[in-house]
Amino acid sequence: MCYVMASLYFDGRTVAAVKRTTGIQNLDLDALMDNLVRIPPEEGQEKVAAFLDAASAHIDSLADLKRRLIALLKRRLSGATRSAALTQGWPIAPLRRLAQVIDCKHRTPQYVVDGLPVVSPGDVQPGRLDLARCHRFVGEDDFADLTEGPRRPMRGDIVYSRNASIGIAALVDTDDRFSMGQDVCLIRTADHDSRWLTLMLNTLGVEQLQEMKIGSTFDRVNIRQLLDLQIPAPPREVQEAEAARLDELGRQAAKVIAKLTQQLALLQERRQALITAAVTGQLDIPGVAA
Repeated sequence: MCYVMASLYFDGRTVAAVKRTTGIQNLDLDALMDNLVRIPPEEGQEKVAAFLDAASAHIDSLADLKRRLIALLKRRLSGATRSAALTQGWPIAPLRRLAQVIDCKHRTPQYVVDGLPVVSPGDVQPGRLDLARCHRFVGEDDFADLTEGPRRPMRGDIVYSRNASIGIAALVDTDDRFSMGQDVCLIRTADHDSRWLTLMLNTLGVEQLQEMKIGSTFDRVNIRQLLDLQIPAPPREVQEAEAARLDELGRQAAKVIAKLTQQLALLQERRQALITAAVTGQLDIPGVAA
């Protein structure tokens, strides 16, 4: 029966069984139970279930392999970054000596439907900033206030999300206008490579914050903790060369991860299509009457 229920959901026929209560989707059990399902003869049910057990196990095994490959790629990329940072014995300095940290304005603006993007903590992903992820916008007046003084983001800045158990850094490589939301700050440097600092913050910085969190309950990174992060500081030309090399490794890994992620989605679709076809009699299974 679990396969029958799975086929109902993924066949899209339970749409009528979903109702909204105060904007929240809920399952309408009465409507769900009114769905008509095709049940194979009793003597064939075990064979259908056995077929689907075997097929699902095979697909799940392939999916698990792809998930492990994705995790391996991410570990190797992180390892390459750590190796570049630590194996040469470069001098280590707190972030406060390498860059300026500019905090956001701690106020909630008037959001609008169509305006200038506001980068919130959830919009920040490791790597480069993607403004397409932003879901909040402000008008010109609020934008001018939020970006007052040094708070106006510029190409080469790093946007840093503080509202998490670990911080996340994203490099600004656009001239498009945007502002910082709450629990976001800017990291700006004149003497060091921003790509290098971004990589260090997302690897060694994360590790340091995780160590700080042991036995603690903080749920956001405060400015002092950020300024105290210990960052390797090789000569500027080394930072630029290593950042370019690691950037290319990251791009190559991202392409492979994207393909593996797409394959995972296709495997899931294949699994559900098999279930639907098997329980509705669309699939010819030996020993099961059509």
